[in-house]
Amino acid sequence: MIWLALTDLLLASAGLVLYQIITPLWLNRFRGDSTAFIDTTNGPAALLLVAVAEVRGPITILERSIIERQLTSNLSIHAEATAELVDQAIDTITENGDPLVVLDRVAYVLKHKLVSVERQQYLAMVQRVARAHDGPTPNQQAEITKLVTHLRVGH
Repeated sequence: MIWLALTDLLLASAGLVLYQIITPLWLNRFRGDSTAFIDTTNGPAALLLVAVAEVRGPITILERSIIERQLTSNLSIHAEATAELVDQAIDTITENGDPLVVLDRVAYVLKHKLVSVERQQYLAMVQRVARAHDGPTPNQQAEITKLVTHLRVGH
């Protein structure tokens, strides 16, 4: 009976040590994958909308709802996939630490990926998100103006 208890204790200890070794390796791999999120098909759109919302501050429930609605209706993404996409975008921005840096990078990617009509559609989506709480803040408006310049969209 004592040998069984000691064996269980030894196995539990070995499992804990293995967990502590594997977890950081897995997290590093995940972080590497999340930075590649910008290269996915719908990742830049989600990043763009979440980053504009986070310029105001931490994303609110209202902003998240508007973002999910924009992605679902304009990009024809299933609601469950949209929620997952927004979660990935939030994680990516949190990892990078600054939504302004993410906005600049996404604008560069979108400028080369999209045609003019799509850029205008993305800009309209951004403006809807920025209007979530009584209109855009001065910082959000400055970023939208920068996006118009980067994306070469006339409005």
